[in-house]
Amino acid sequence: MEKNKRLMDEVASIASPRASDSQSVQLLDITLAGVNFVSPSRLPFHSPDTLSLRFSLPGKPRLHFAAVHLMAPPIHDDSGFRYTAKFVTVDPHTVEHIVQLSRPYGIVADDARIPDAHALPGQGQTDQASRN
Repeated sequence: MEKNKRLMDEVASIASPRASDSQSVQLLDITLAGVNFVSPSRLPFHSPDTLSLRFSLPGKPRLHFAAVHLMAPPIHDDSGFRYTAKFVTVDPHTVEHIVQLSRPYGIVADDARIPDAHALPGQGQTDQASRN
């Protein structure tokens, strides 16, 4: 596989829970532990800020929500600023979707890597409707 080839190219957004606006990013890959994404510009957040990530997964129209921590300063390359973030909290349905996405690639779910799964704030009626 080409070194800089994007694996997912799913559009997502990230924001500080204290901010009213969010920054668009593109997911590169995702595991039960966290996510890698790229932003065209440097984000105004720093490790260990807790951030709110909204995203969809390939073939799944459901909007997912997770709290994440940035793991290190971004790496700047031709595609923008690449970030690595680990999940702090994630909805149990999101965990299920990540596992389903990983199965065709032979990635075995490791229960020790699954973050504490609990619903995040702001997932009321909208979240329930998106499951149907």
